[in-house]
Amino acid sequence: PNFAANASISGLSVVCLGGTYTINNLPTGATIEWTQSENLNRVSTQGDNPCFFSLNGSGAAWVGATIISDCGSITLPHKAIWIGVPDWTLLEVDLEGGVLVACGDYIDGTARFNGSAGIDAYEWKIIGTNNWEIRQVWGSLFPYKNVEIKYWEDPAPFQEDIYIRAHNSCGWS
Repeated sequence: PNFAANASISGLSVVCLGGTYTINNLPTGATIEWTQSENLNRVSTQGDNPCFFSLNGSGAAWVGATIISDCGSITLPHKAIWIGVPDWTLLEVDLEGGVLVACGDYIDGTARFNGSAGIDAYEWKIIGTNNWEIRQVWGSLFPYKNVEIKYWEDPAPFQEDIYIRAHNSCGWS
């Protein structure tokens, strides 16, 4: 039988300044060997429970642990972590119906983040004119994940840039 069947790593999934991680349900008499991705530094003494990690970079990271006892050892699944604000290079935008907008028509836009950064909101902007409307639609769990974009002047400009950024508990991308 697995002597550490109920053990798990708990702690924040998004960290801004550093984070504390704990092995839950650690078997009596067992010790811990912590591991971490290169963008984290273990500050606490090896084997401490809980264990504090400081940041050595940003982006996707992980904390791992091996539990060691007289019954053997078991490596727990890594705890996935995101360090810092969302990385804007991982943002994608889908515009339904193409990228051309006729005067008075709406196109639908959807923002997507290709990572696990704990996104809680998106912001869209079109800079250069006041004739654009961007409004939230579809009752998304994340503000402005799904939008409608409309232009109010005829003829519409030849080209405009759409700016988008994502927010998590550490701030904006």
